[in-house]
Amino acid sequence: MEGGATRHLLTDVDPGLAIVSFVAAVATAFVALEIAARALRADAPQRRRLLIVSGLTMGCGIWGMHFLAMLGLEDSHGFSFRIDLVLLSVVFAAAGSTISLSLVAQPRVTRSRVFLSASFMGLAVSAMHYTSMAGIRSDASMTWDVTLVVVSMVIAYAASLLALGSVASMQGENTEWSPLGRLGAATSLGIAVAGLHYTGMAAVTFGPAPPGSTGTGLDLGSSALATILGLGASVLLLVVTIDGSRHKRRAEMAGDLAIFARVSRDIGRRGDARTTICVAAQELIGCDVAMLFEPDGDGRLVARAWSGDAGPIQVDVAEGRSIAGDVLRTARRRFIPDMQVIAGTDRAVIERTGVVSVVIEPVLLDERSIGVLLCGWTSRISAPGERRLAISALLAAESAVAIERADLVARLREQALVDGLTGLPNRRALDMALDQGVKRADRSGQPFTVAMVDVDRFKAFNDTYGHPEGDRILAEIAGAWRAELRGDDIVGRFGGEEFLLLLPGVDGQIAGSVIERLRSSMPTEVTCSFGVATWDRVEGATTLVARADAALYAAKVAGRDRVVVG
Repeated sequence: MEGGATRHLLTDVDPGLAIVSFVAAVATAFVALEIAARALRADAPQRRRLLIVSGLTMGCGIWGMHFLAMLGLEDSHGFSFRIDLVLLSVVFAAAGSTISLSLVAQPRVTRSRVFLSASFMGLAVSAMHYTSMAGIRSDASMTWDVTLVVVSMVIAYAASLLALGSVASMQGENTEWSPLGRLGAATSLGIAVAGLHYTGMAAVTFGPAPPGSTGTGLDLGSSALATILGLGASVLLLVVTIDGSRHKRRAEMAGDLAIFARVSRDIGRRGDARTTICVAAQELIGCDVAMLFEPDGDGRLVARAWSGDAGPIQVDVAEGRSIAGDVLRTARRRFIPDMQVIAGTDRAVIERTGVVSVVIEPVLLDERSIGVLLCGWTSRISAPGERRLAISALLAAESAVAIERADLVARLREQALVDGLTGLPNRRALDMALDQGVKRADRSGQPFTVAMVDVDRFKAFNDTYGHPEGDRILAEIAGAWRAELRGDDIVGRFGGEEFLLLLPGVDGQIAGSVIERLRSSMPTEVTCSFGVATWDRVEGATTLVARADAALYAAKVAGRDRVVVG
């Protein structure tokens, strides 16, 4: 600087070069936003790659505009640049652009994320500009006007907020960013860079340091400015990290809630949602195996449902021989880091599934243990973490609901097929068994015999002794006959005082001996009449029963207390 005079950079700005640099910045920002729009529609791995490319494109465009304008001043002011700080300024521009675009390139963007991304973009542009300015090599000293520095950063922030806010406002159901919207956002980013650049250039004075302030604000050295920007970047990085963690937790929570909703729907829609709970445990907790065990009443825990390739497993719940059994008894969760070191414990589970670490949750219904939920990993984990334990506890609670509902549905199904008084199959169950018996006999070629049975003069018995005594007689008959029949034979209450006897693999002659045993086991107060028919290998089930009913009628006409073969 001749004669110790001071000089401002703005006095030598080339208007043509300024316009070209601005257009270049807008063009590269437009391309970067197009890439970010593609990232929004891509899957997770590709999305990360596209966002990095988008950030690098925008950062290089911002940096290019700045240095294109700065290079035009190199000759007129006789200064050069430090390569290390130039490269650092590129990093600031690229990193800031990538983080900012990552914050707004989301299907749904909150207002706070827009402000955060604008803050980061404004700071990145400022850091890029002032780091590169700090890299100027010149004999003259540089003095900064703090007021203009702040104004330049406010311009960068405001224009970045306008640009990124317009990007966020373009989010729709199809996540499409229109070309016109991208152009507007790119222009705003160009204004952010240009506004900061030229205001920042106006804030610096080259020459010997004046005895007082050279501008309207306080003087600021390059080192102090770099320190301030570095602190600002650190604070924003911390905020972004915290926000990213919160966003990740919200995403995890949303995913967890969706799976829990599916489990609840399955419990309400299906009679047995045990398997759904095991699959949900595998998805939510990240375990390799999930199994739901319930006691079988014989001192064992039996796997009623599982995920993966576990298959049916039984474990002995004797005290000290099963961790799952201990959890069932104590109703307290257990986490075992390494099942292999606990000799003789739940060996069936280890051998079948290969699990090493397990979390076992008690399944409680009205404070009573009705099962255990086991979540296992085939590789060792040191600790499951609070989230996994919270989810396993919730799924154990859902398991209790599923088990209770499944048992209720099973009871209702059984009640729908069982006569309430005698405990025998009812008419509906008999119709099903009759059809199956005919089909089985047709396939096997074996005989199939049925017998219609009527308690003789039962109405008169009721009139004489009362209905409670009549009910007692029917229940006694049912109990006596069940004890006399083979495992494949079926006797059910057909209606009123009538019973239907199904004898698979039995012809008429053998059926006679079976019926005689039933007659001899009758209560002494009453007798029965029997009508017998053997399937002729042609007729349907309805016709077969009709023949047996006709034979029963003949037995009653002939005097009752006898057997007639139809």
